Amino acid sequence: MSGRSRVYTDPAYFEFIRNRGPVVGFQSKALWREFNERFGLNRSFQSFRQFADRVGTGGLELPAAEPTSLNDVVQHRNDQLKEQQRERLLRELLEKEASMTRLIAAIESVVPQVPKAEIPRWPEPPPVSEGRPQSAILLLSDIHYGEEIRAGEIGGINAYNRLIFQERKDAYVRGVRSIIRHHQSAHPVRELRIFDLGDGVDGDMIFRSQRLHQDLDLMQQVFGLVEEKAEIILSFLDLVDTVTVECVPGNHGRVGPKGDNKSYVNWDYVVARTLAYKLAQFSDRVKVVAPESFFHITEVEGHTWLLWHGDDVKAWQGIPWYGIQRAIGNWVQIFNATGQRFEYAAIGHFHTDAKVDITAGEVFVNGSWVGTNEYALRLRALGQPKQTLMFCHPRYGVTARYPVLLDRDETATAA
Repeated sequence: MSGRSRVYTDPAYFEFIRNRGPVVGFQSKALWREFNERFGLNRSFQSFRQFADRVGTGGLELPAAEPTSLNDVVQHRNDQLKEQQRERLLRELLEKEASMTRLIAAIESVVPQVPKAEIPRWPEPPPVSEGRPQSAILLLSDIHYGEEIRAGEIGGINAYNRLIFQERKDAYVRGVRSIIRHHQSAHPVRELRIFDLGDGVDGDMIFRSQRLHQDLDLMQQVFGLVEEKAEIILSFLDLVDTVTVECVPGNHGRVGPKGDNKSYVNWDYVVARTLAYKLAQFSDRVKVVAPESFFHITEVEGHTWLLWHGDDVKAWQGIPWYGIQRAIGNWVQIFNATGQRFEYAAIGHFHTDAKVDITAGEVFVNGSWVGTNEYALRLRALGQPKQTLMFCHPRYGVTARYPVLLDRDETATAA
C-alpha cells in the first residue's frame, strides 16, 4: 500500500467502500463525499480514489483488527511467534528430508559394491570319543543330617527330617546322574570330583535348644550319614571311572564350644575318615581325602581350587558379598606369599546357591539340603533345597554349572 493509502486502516472504511462502491461507483466524487461525511474526514479526492479503486478491484484485503488491550497485544505477538516457529520447523523438516534423501542415494550407490554374505565353513568337530575329557565337580554340603523342621512351626513353608532327607537324596542322585549322562553325549566325562564342604551332621551343641529341633541324636547322625554318603558315592560308579571325595569340616560338626578344640576335632572329620574305611574295598576307583586343616587346596583338570566351609566369612542377612570378596583377597595374599595361586573357590554355610566373580576367578557358594528353617525366616530369607554340579575343561576351566533341585523329580535344569 502507498504512503497515502496507509491512513485507510479502519476496517469500517473497507466495509463502506465495498457496500457503496457498486452503487455510486468506486471512482465517483459522490462516493468520496459520502465517505468524508460518513466518517467525519477530509481526505483528498486523489488519495480516496486510489484507495477505492484498489478495494473495488480486490487489490486490498480487509486488515486484521489492531489490538486494543494488553492481552490482545500479547496474544497477537504469540500468534506471530507461533507462525514464525511453524515456518522454521517446516524449513528444518524440509532440510532434514533433503539430507536423508541424499544419504539414501549415497547408500544405494555403495550397497551394490558390498560383497555378499556367505555362511562360513568350519571343519567338522571331532567325534565325542576323540574330544578332550572333562571332569564333573559336585558340591555336597549343608545336609544337616538329623535336623528336624516341623512345618507348623514355620507356617507351613517347609519341612525337613530323616524321611524327607531320603526323598531329597533320591532326587539328588537322579538329578546328578541325568545331568552327567546328558553332558556325556557331547564330552567324555570319566572323573567325578565331590567337594564335601561341611555341615553334613547337624551337631548338638551349636545353640542351647538345638536338640529340640532334631530327630536323630549325634551318634545316629554320624554313623547314619556315613551310610548315606557311601550310597550316594557308589551310585555314580557306573557312569564314571573314578570318584574323589575331598572333605572340609563345617561349624555344626565342631566338638565343644567354638575355639575349644582343633579344627579337625569335628564330627564331619569323623564321618569322612569313617567313610574312607567303609569304601576301602573300592580304593582303585574311589578316594576319600580328609585333611586336618579347615581348608583344602586341590586341582581339577589343571585348575586350582580352594575349598573351605565359609563360616568365618563375616555376613549380615544373606549372602555376604563384601565378606566373600574380602576373604578371597586375604587368601590371595596368603598364597602369593607362599608362591601359590588358585582360580576357583567353593564354600557352603550360607544355604544359598550363588556365583561371585572375583579378581582371582570365581567363587561358588553352595545351597543346602534343608531349605528354609526358623533361623532363615528370622533373617527374612528363603532357601530352596539345592546343590551344584559343574563341569571343568582342561583349557577353559568351568564350562557349565547346573543347579540340582532336591525338591523336584526333574532336576536337570541348566544354568
